[in-house]
Amino acid sequence: MVASLGRLLASNGRRILLIDCDWRSPRLHQIFRCPTATGLASLLGDKTVMLDDIIHHDALSAPTC
Repeated sequence: MVASLGRLLASNGRRILLIDCDWRSPRLHQIFRCPTATGLASLLGDKTVMLDDIIHHDALSAPTC
């Protein structure tokens, strides 16, 4: 539901940032087909990871994830 709402708002020209904070069973990476190499845990735990490194763009905003 959140992914659908995010895409709907993005299709209307809004900038959307979805953050999957479900530590037990994250799903947003599956829905948007993004790699799982870095994410929120990487940002919080590794001081060398920057926010721009973990943001993945959807097809509505960029050609690839």
